[in-house]
Amino acid sequence: MKIGTKKKYRIAMITVIVALVLFVSLYWEIRATGGPTLLDSVIQNWAAEINEPIIIGFLTFITHFGSKIVLVPLIAIAGIWFWLVKKDKVAAILIVIAYIGGIVLKDVLKVVIARERPSINEAIDGTGYSFPSGHAMIGLLIYALLTYFVIQNMELSNRKKLILMSFSIVFIFLIGLSRIVLYVHYPTDVIAGYAAGIILVIIFIRWYHWLKNLT
Repeated sequence: MKIGTKKKYRIAMITVIVALVLFVSLYWEIRATGGPTLLDSVIQNWAAEINEPIIIGFLTFITHFGSKIVLVPLIAIAGIWFWLVKKDKVAAILIVIAYIGGIVLKDVLKVVIARERPSINEAIDGTGYSFPSGHAMIGLLIYALLTYFVIQNMELSNRKKLILMSFSIVFIFLIGLSRIVLYVHYPTDVIAGYAAGIILVIIFIRWYHWLKNLT
């Protein structure tokens, strides 16, 4: 059953509000505690038990997919594909704007909130301030948008759409999990990154359809 346009809009607005409330709540929580929150401690204690070399190696590999060393060439390739192959110039332009805008917003939030990291690890981009997690925020933003734009530009069956979306969700989750297990972010950093990323995804999807209607 297809969801009507008005209902989609209401769902989107409710999601934005919930994500914004979550982000602000986490911010006030870390300001109040001045350090790790209770949620951070509980999840970190669990994550500390994950010490199998094969798992650590796998998550170290996964975490790079939220870094610019992977995202920049990926966005360049995707942008060219959308522009030249699928003739979707809006998607090609927006994926670039989303990345640049997301990076700027992430950096501003980190400087303003100025939460120190649990540890520094330059090898996996674990430097600078901690809140929100840039890997979680930008990773969700870019991979969710890429998934959405691919679905919009390809004639996929519902089964293939579900598989693609499921893979994307699991992949985004693993990027966030890697930051916690590798101890370069607190869990609340990652959750806040996801919340901010969800807000941006909804904004860019709305912007995408608005621009497509103009062309």
